[in-house]
Amino acid sequence: MLLIGHDAIAFKPFYAIHTFEEVQTTPSCSIVLFDFNTVLAKKCADEKILFALHVKQIKELILANALGASYFIVTKSLALQAQKNCR
Repeated sequence: MLLIGHDAIAFKPFYAIHTFEEVQTTPSCSIVLFDFNTVLAKKCADEKILFALHVKQIKELILANALGASYFIVTKSLALQAQKNCR
């Protein structure tokens, strides 16, 4: 688990986007964040753009990992479910 957004902990900010065109408005070498979207994730991966995904279910989490997401933003219940399924 990573803590992101606390004043005492340094972190690289995420930039929320909804379309690939919005990547151009983010700083160079930034991490873009968006809701789970296989088309957008694939495009970011193909272009070597670091990305984080909001995922809502185990299937999305597995696909996000396979697509190369650098970070997954999940609910506490999904995190516990994923940990349980890894055992």
